[in-house]
Amino acid sequence: MAIAGGRIAAVDANIAADASDTIDARGRIIVPGLIDIHSHAAGTKEGPPLCLLDGVTGYVDAGTFGADRIDEGAAIVKTGPNVGRL
Repeated sequence: MAIAGGRIAAVDANIAADASDTIDARGRIIVPGLIDIHSHAAGTKEGPPLCLLDGVTGYVDAGTFGADRIDEGAAIVKTGPNVGRL
């Protein structure tokens, strides 16, 4: 797998793309990102970074704070490392 600009540039047995780095991904599953449709990642500031470490690039918080406190969860989500990167 070839990496360029922090993104996957090519997935092939023989990499011919210009790449700043390569990763031997034989025997691995390569996906552009996973979406967790039921998480509670907005519960703490550690939640969004932990999702990203697990390959989850998008998630739906399943109501950690409830409807009356949704702004608290949204504020935590906005601090996540993957905000604005897609």
